Amino acid sequence: MGNARGNKHSKQHLILNPSDAIFWDFSWHEIGYYDLPAMIDYVLASKNTSSLKYIGYSQGTTTFFVMTSERPEYNEKISAMIALSPVAFMTKVRSPIVRLFTPGTPLIYYITKIFGIREFLPDNNLIRSLKFLLCGTLPLAEILCSNVIFLFTGFGYEQLNVTNLPVLYGHMPAGASVKQIVHFGQGTMSGDFKMFDYGYFNLKLYGNKEPPHYRLYKVVTPVYLFYSDEDWLAHPDDVEKLYSSLGNAKEMYKVPFEPFTHVDFIWGKDVKTLIYEKLKTILLSH
Repeated sequence: MGNARGNKHSKQHLILNPSDAIFWDFSWHEIGYYDLPAMIDYVLASKNTSSLKYIGYSQGTTTFFVMTSERPEYNEKISAMIALSPVAFMTKVRSPIVRLFTPGTPLIYYITKIFGIREFLPDNNLIRSLKFLLCGTLPLAEILCSNVIFLFTGFGYEQLNVTNLPVLYGHMPAGASVKQIVHFGQGTMSGDFKMFDYGYFNLKLYGNKEPPHYRLYKVVTPVYLFYSDEDWLAHPDDVEKLYSSLGNAKEMYKVPFEPFTHVDFIWGKDVKTLIYEKLKTILLSH
């Protein structure tokens, strides 16, 4: 199981400290280009094998598409990829929170840099205190916190175990780089799956005024896309666009439960029947 850099479980570095600005100078591009290949090579070396199967969820799918498009040699190391709620194209994102802040993404990025805000929703004393006040065990607090989740990912109580919310909130938020969030915002605005947009500095960094598109046609690993109608972050139209762009997409699997949301892929009460049985069939076929 992989772990994205920058969260509360992954802040160690040989040279840098989380207090250093340069420590946070990464988006999901760097996670896909550097970190994910390192994880895969470590596992393959440890197990003395040449390939593995990959299951990604949300940003875990984004980083996979970065890796296999920009470092296509890693396609040979993955025998099959299952993408749960894949996030690449974000044209049709329905989350009101994402839609509200997306137009201000460039301004947010520069303001956070000026004021030295580098980490998004860190796991610190302030956040823990707010979680305790808002997301305790009282029924009203649980309803409030579940609605906060739904504002990001889509409304649906059917698959949510409300009594388990205190446990879930004990693990989240775990922190991320502000640059990761800004990169997603850029994709929502542009409607494309591209590298980070540095504005004026694009010409120097990329040799072009616009950031390059990720070359999804180079992703030749067999890919299976799992999606749902009520996922506010991975709209079915965006998933279909991704399916058409990949070099070897095998199937789009629609979760057979209409009110299934983004977080239900990992928290849903019925994931065993709705997700895992199909997932197991695919894994056994490779």
